[in-house]
Amino acid sequence: MQGRYEEAETEGRATLETRIRVLGADQTSILISRRNLGSTLEAMGRYEEAEAELRGALEGYARAWGPEHPSTNTARSQHADVLVSLGRLEEAETQAPAALDIQTRALGLDHTDNLESRSDLGILLRRLERYEEAEAEHAAVQEVRSRLLGPDHTLTLSSRDNRAVALSGMGRFEEAVAEHRHILEARSRLQGPDHHETLRSHANLAVPLGKLGLFEEAETQARMALEGRTRVLGTAHPDTAASRDTLTGLLRDQGRHEEADRID
Repeated sequence: MQGRYEEAETEGRATLETRIRVLGADQTSILISRRNLGSTLEAMGRYEEAEAELRGALEGYARAWGPEHPSTNTARSQHADVLVSLGRLEEAETQAPAALDIQTRALGLDHTDNLESRSDLGILLRRLERYEEAEAEHAAVQEVRSRLLGPDHTLTLSSRDNRAVALSGMGRFEEAVAEHRHILEARSRLQGPDHHETLRSHANLAVPLGKLGLFEEAETQARMALEGRTRVLGTAHPDTAASRDTLTGLLRDQGRHEEADRID
């Protein structure tokens, strides 16, 4: 997967440089290229670079089309998403609700794009430790996606996963474990064991298992996430680093500090 991202980045940069040279910085195809490159960089975990590209696209759309144009608003949502990944939560908090309000007025509450923005807002709320609000947002999106797309659609599973993470934040660990087990089974069956979302499910399941003191199973899940992410995403990806942190935390909780030090 990492190799495909690198190819996409190379192609994206070449396309962007050619279009800027020929057409100018604010031409629509340039802005699309910047958004696509930003999305690729975000998927690679290179959030600072992604933020710069997505911010440039957002500013360009706002100049060319105005602040409430659908393309401007999509860029605003994408930019807010990468700000969350960077931990710049106060900045994201100024953008995500504005993007959602504009989309709701333009598209309606249950439109596909609007559901994605609602999901992003839920993630932001969780990062702000507003777990009950986050859980409610993800539950609402999950209900709509399940009704429109089916319970095992990848987007429905994503909403269910986000809700389960919020449940862990609320201390409802047994419920979170049950949800994560279902999601992991579905993703393994539908997307395969090495898909990055399946690996995310292993990582997310490890957390509430550890909180419940079920260390053996938690460690197994954490190791599966770490090994898979190392293989698929590479050692430097932020998701891989997060899995290392989860595993070392579980080992230290069991007093196995030397093993944890070897992983660090």
